[in-house]
Amino acid sequence: VEQTVVVAQPDGNGSQRLVAYLVCSVDVSQGTLRTVLSQTLPDYMIPSFFIMLDELPLTANGKIDRKALKAKSIDVKSKHVLTSPRTDTEMCLTDLWCKILKRDAIDIYDNFFEIGGNSLHAIKLISQCQRVFTSKLPIMSIFEHQTIADLGTFIDNHNGNKTFIHLGEADLSSSVCFHAAGGTIHQYRHLKHLLGPLIGVSAVNEDPSMLMSITALAKVYVDLLKKDSIEPQQFIGWSFGGVLAFEVAHEWYRQTGEYKRVVLLDSAFEIEEDFQLTDKVSLLQDIFDIKTDCVQIEDLINLLKAKGKIHNNLSMSAILHMISFHENAYYGLKNYSPELYQGELVLFVATQNTRYKEVVRQWQHVASKEFYVNELDCNHKQIVTPPFINQVATFLKNM
Repeated sequence: VEQTVVVAQPDGNGSQRLVAYLVCSVDVSQGTLRTVLSQTLPDYMIPSFFIMLDELPLTANGKIDRKALKAKSIDVKSKHVLTSPRTDTEMCLTDLWCKILKRDAIDIYDNFFEIGGNSLHAIKLISQCQRVFTSKLPIMSIFEHQTIADLGTFIDNHNGNKTFIHLGEADLSSSVCFHAAGGTIHQYRHLKHLLGPLIGVSAVNEDPSMLMSITALAKVYVDLLKKDSIEPQQFIGWSFGGVLAFEVAHEWYRQTGEYKRVVLLDSAFEIEEDFQLTDKVSLLQDIFDIKTDCVQIEDLINLLKAKGKIHNNLSMSAILHMISFHENAYYGLKNYSPELYQGELVLFVATQNTRYKEVVRQWQHVASKEFYVNELDCNHKQIVTPPFINQVATFLKNM
């Protein structure tokens, strides 16, 4: 570092942040600068941003032109294609980081402290994490795991078999969304921004064989909801999650005598007659909506990792575990016999699915009273993304 000057600037939260402007003879990473400074300075004195300049601007008198410095753009946005969240935990963390750091988007490999975070932000983040993940996290966890990817892995290991994840400022009366066949709830990341805070029921840390009996799994979830004193407004589910939401509503009535609204996002409980479970390579391609010439599962996994669709350090056993969820969900649907439901049933169906009329017919046979059908011109996966999920949220808000 040949020259440097540090100035205080507003951070948009009513506080000040330190910004360091530097002229260096060689490239120096922000991580290196932060590590060196942390050896001699307290955290609150370490700049939030380090901006590299070819030279420091000077006034006519040869002094540092601080007004010109402040005009320099603090461009902390990633200059590469963002690596999006790949797990439910990473999705929740990304939302929290964006909210706390006033960012529109964050890469899961961005360093918390290199994109504007400080010790006060860290304390707020851990507090929010404890609310969202309903578990106590040590304050040092953000200092030891400074990226979303690292912190997400730590939280998953720390939490163990956590079932409920609060999406947004969820409370005990929020709507409850159920995981799809893969056990995840990231499909509701857009809905929570439009409809409001949600409680997500995740199964990624559970035994995949649980999905083989939808009625048994629904009983487990209702017992857990009641144990946590959750009184949901409605049950929501996409794909397999819709069938699960439907059966949970049945079980909720059996235990409480109360009917809840069930919202089905392109769900079907009858499997196509010609559908058969294929080999794991084909199934994995279908899960990630990717078409390749890969024959060996190892080759496909390497490709998925290269595209950032799964963790680089995700083991073969973990991937097979994920595939098992989808296989067991298939058997769960095959063995499921739904009963007539007396409560409110709302179906959103994707009309680009050639059998969408058959899907409507399925639910008509088990809906006895209020049954609403909404046709959306999209495919199965698009229905949970904008602009189609916006239509879903608008309809539900107006009910």
